[in-house]
Amino acid sequence: MLQQAYPDHGFIAEESGISKAAESNAENVWIIDPLDGTTNFIHGFPQYAVSIALRQRGQITQAVIYDPNRNELFTASKGDGAFMNNKRIRVAKRE
Repeated sequence: MLQQAYPDHGFIAEESGISKAAESNAENVWIIDPLDGTTNFIHGFPQYAVSIALRQRGQITQAVIYDPNRNELFTASKGDGAFMNNKRIRVAKRE
């Protein structure tokens, strides 16, 4: 779906490798791990997720992680903060 929506973008995916656009240093590159935690999944452990990030001009600007077992969707946009299921999350102020 992302390739159809963004045909000029590059793609790096654990399962399918690096696209020609990504190899040619495209300004926009999607980094995709459709099963982040493969070993856990294979062994029946419920700690795995789908991870997707967008690198623009060398910097990660967008990220999404979905944990299907907990139905938790984590999103982050550079400069706009991070969220879990549309609720703002922050780093604790601890040293």
